[in-house]
Amino acid sequence: MRIIGGQWGSRELDHPPASITRPMPDRVKQAVFDMLGVRFECPGEIPPVLVADFFSGSGSLGLEALSRGAKHCWFHERERSALAVLRNNIAALDAGGLATVVTGDAWRCEHRGTEHGPYQLIFLDPPYRDAMNAGDDGA
Repeated sequence: MRIIGGQWGSRELDHPPASITRPMPDRVKQAVFDMLGVRFECPGEIPPVLVADFFSGSGSLGLEALSRGAKHCWFHERERSALAVLRNNIAALDAGGLATVVTGDAWRCEHRGTEHGPYQLIFLDPPYRDAMNAGDDGA
């Protein structure tokens, strides 16, 4: 797993065990960011927006957005092993000033934005086991 484009392009990222998260293939991530570049009219880049990466795992999506120009990213994660990897990836890229880690269950999160305003780009990529149970009241 790696950062594809921007200032940290080609930098490798650590990832949690596959039993905890599922890494997004580079092809899929590239397609997502190609579409965002078209949407924001800045191919290969992201404007300086406020980003939330829910169910962030390794932080791959949020870190890719930061690498491409996003202003700040709030990473939401609950799994301890994923949090450790996420924090290590942020530190390895020296992205601490651009990143805030929010520990807790994103399904029950009441976080509606930031002190700087609402999120302008939100990534939601829940683990399969959570997505399958999202409608259950007892989750």
